[in-house]
Amino acid sequence: MIRARGPTGRNAAGAAYLSGFLGVLSSRALSLVAGAASLWLITRILDTAQFAGYSVAMSVAYLIGATAGLGLDRSLVLRIGEIEPISDKLAGAGLLRSISGWVTVLATCAGLVAIALWNWVPALSGDATTSTWLWLLWPIVPAFALTITLVGWYQANHYFGLPQFMSGLSDAARCAGFAAIALLGLGPNAVAIAAILAALLPIAILSIQARGRTLQKPEGLGLSDFKAGIRFVAMRLSAMGMTHVDLLVIGALAPAQAVAQYAVASRFALLIGTGQQLFMATYMPRARRHMSAGHPELARREYHVSRILGLMLTLPVLACLTLVGHSLLDLFGDFGKSYGAFLILMAGHLINLGFGMHSTHLSMTDRLTLATANRLAALVLMVVLLLLLVPGYMITGAAVSFLLAILAYNLIGTLIVFLQEAFVIITPAVALWLSIAAGALLAAAWNENWSVIAATAITASWIGLGIGNAGLIENVLREARRTLLR
Repeated sequence: MIRARGPTGRNAAGAAYLSGFLGVLSSRALSLVAGAASLWLITRILDTAQFAGYSVAMSVAYLIGATAGLGLDRSLVLRIGEIEPISDKLAGAGLLRSISGWVTVLATCAGLVAIALWNWVPALSGDATTSTWLWLLWPIVPAFALTITLVGWYQANHYFGLPQFMSGLSDAARCAGFAAIALLGLGPNAVAIAAILAALLPIAILSIQARGRTLQKPEGLGLSDFKAGIRFVAMRLSAMGMTHVDLLVIGALAPAQAVAQYAVASRFALLIGTGQQLFMATYMPRARRHMSAGHPELARREYHVSRILGLMLTLPVLACLTLVGHSLLDLFGDFGKSYGAFLILMAGHLINLGFGMHSTHLSMTDRLTLATANRLAALVLMVVLLLLLVPGYMITGAAVSFLLAILAYNLIGTLIVFLQEAFVIITPAVALWLSIAAGALLAAAWNENWSVIAATAITASWIGLGIGNAGLIENVLREARRTLLR
């Protein structure tokens, strides 16, 4: 197991962030390869209507799985993250057992209720293909909910590498299953079985790794844990809704071809969100520990560092995707038509990365209600925009809805953090380079012939950020080197 040191001691931050970074990066790299291969395989195993139904059903399963546990996994982070980590031990086993029982029951019931509603609500029941896939895939709901709980438990104990790798491992297992199905000429039922087994794999691995290494305390699940969890689940639902609700609305309002095109474009656009995910899992318990110890300035410093590093790692990838995006989308069928929407979606993810993890910061500093309200407001705005724009503009309207909602969310989040802490989360220099890169993407979306110019502008933004933060980057590299050589 990759073990990050606790939040005290020499090289603590370097070891923790490096461990989390490597875990997420390796997981996302594996997910990228496995996800692309899975997409290619499943578009050949299933026809367009089946693929559209599968995509919508998987979005429903993940949305429910991420929220059915009432955010109790985040209560683990709040409860356990306040205490000093104990070497090679996982504290809070008693609390984990209580939460896991609740999560499993709630997620199972929520999955079955969702299927029933999908079949009984007149507006949805006509979509027989999606309904069938929901029946086939419903075990993914409790499996995903329990995986989130186990990953949260490891994070709370300042273990970052292995749990963050589970997502990529699950994607790779699903890809292997799809490859076997394609070779054997099996059908939709086999696709569902492969997806379910892949969702169960992280649970088995994390459970085995914890054997003989647990501490019972803290335990005693209380009403305060449920209250915090419900606010977390509202925030998580809103966050996931920003990357899933658009597909659900298109699934209800657009033809199958448009749904399939948007599904492919939106999944690849999520690559840009990886820059923030590289450090979020590490930042959460560390920010909580810094605040509990009375050192808010350390949490703010790590906020800035993680944001700059995320941008520096993401902008080169963004430039490449801008250049090859059309060809990349066409690898999976006639999906190059979604290139404009793809660029708009990437601009939204880039803006979110550039402003940083303000909701995470607020939630770890006992301002969870404000963070939740901002997330919910952004989701409501996005749904309204989707209903207004999708009927007339299809996938372009959906992408613009995401962009506008994510921009509003970050501007309001910036204001909240400033009013609460007098902490300016984005400097003028970062805002300038971020505007140039995002503007370049939108220009290329307007006219595909400008894609080379857009990639050049994005590269210039990367160089500008690097020059402006040369000292910070040098210190980070020096600390990472010391950590690796220890």
